[in-house]
Amino acid sequence: MSYLIHLGVVLAFAAISFGILSLVVMCIIKCSNNDIDDNHDYGRSNEHVTVTIDESTGINPSILRSISIVDFNSQDFKDGIQCVVCLSELADGDKARVLPSCNHWFHADCIESWFQSHTTCPVCRKIVGLVQGGAGPELGSN
Repeated sequence: MSYLIHLGVVLAFAAISFGILSLVVMCIIKCSNNDIDDNHDYGRSNEHVTVTIDESTGINPSILRSISIVDFNSQDFKDGIQCVVCLSELADGDKARVLPSCNHWFHADCIESWFQSHTTCPVCRKIVGLVQGGAGPELGSN
């Protein structure tokens, strides 16, 4: 008798497993055939979609021109200044720019490259705008 119960349980388990497997296979087949389904409109269109990427993501050139280029002098800074774009120290005589919005210093060429694709300071992420009133860089601040 116990043998028949075990056989019945095994057959019931096999039937249920076969049914579930059949449903999964049918779902996979139906889903793969539904990539293009003529009977349903899923918001698809036969027209091509055009995506335009605005390549002018950098800073306005007039803003960059308003930030003066100076010759760096390390005597004005007791701890030195590191350009976070190239990760090297500014040295005496290097052409440098100091951002008016935050007083962070960079090699002139490095920050110009940065501003080709960004509009913010690479250190503090403040938006960089036009220099107002011709104020020069504050020495000794970082």
